[in-house]
Amino acid sequence: MQSDRAPGPLGFQPLFFKYFWSTIRNEVLAAIQEVFSLEKMPRQWKTTYIVLILKKENPRDVLDYRPISLCNILYKLMAKLLVNHLKPLIPSLVSAEQDAFVLARNISKNIMVAHEIFHSMSRASPRKSLMIIRADMEKAYDRMSWKFIEVVLGHYGFHSTFIRWIMTCVTHPCFSVIVNGTPSDWFTSSGGLRQGCPLSPFLFILCSDMLSRSLQHLTETGGLRAYEPTNSGLSISHLMFADDLLLVARATTWNARILKQTLMKYCIQSGQQININKSHISFSKRINI
Repeated sequence: MQSDRAPGPLGFQPLFFKYFWSTIRNEVLAAIQEVFSLEKMPRQWKTTYIVLILKKENPRDVLDYRPISLCNILYKLMAKLLVNHLKPLIPSLVSAEQDAFVLARNISKNIMVAHEIFHSMSRASPRKSLMIIRADMEKAYDRMSWKFIEVVLGHYGFHSTFIRWIMTCVTHPCFSVIVNGTPSDWFTSSGGLRQGCPLSPFLFILCSDMLSRSLQHLTETGGLRAYEPTNSGLSISHLMFADDLLLVARATTWNARILKQTLMKYCIQSGQQININKSHISFSKRINI
């Protein structure tokens, strides 16, 4: 953890803990061990400042800002301990279509595959015409259902105690928005993952892998005609870039319906919502539907 990271509401930077570690070590470890033992976290640890970062120049709407959570260091220490156990398992759990936040995978691979898919689409014959959908998940982290996270962790076979520790970290945080340097009144949330929490990216890709597995199953059972770059039987139905999703399929009405149904089912289960205004669909130049 970098020493000069912005502090959470308790006001302590990592530098404080590093500098005085020999003095406070026993108290900090005892406090964290108590949280693990009781499966209950002090409310102060879960207080979080929200800072709004500009997405673009000349903002006209609150949606032009990206909310970043400033979590307390004690909270981050506990979350980091859980991440250290979770992170090495991710490569064996998450499908190959997701490369972000996965050890020994590089997101540039998916970028290269995406370029090849667009190139193939531009020269595809009417019989093999393709459609590519870039689905934008609106506030993807903020909308993730806590119940869905718990169910997904159980699906992957994590021990019930480990799941409860994670849910202790994730659920019921308190927020205050920093506006012009002044914190707002406190409020609580009923769902979502905090951008700024060490656990968030790993929990998100585990949850989004449920969509990936659904698309794989449809492709393997013939319910969806995906992109086939060669005659070897390899099919590519989607690529994932963290919370960005690229869907690829033969350009047919049937495939369009199947993709819509699959996305809607995933959104209902997970709490996600597709931003229609920021989502795009492209077709081959020559197409028969």
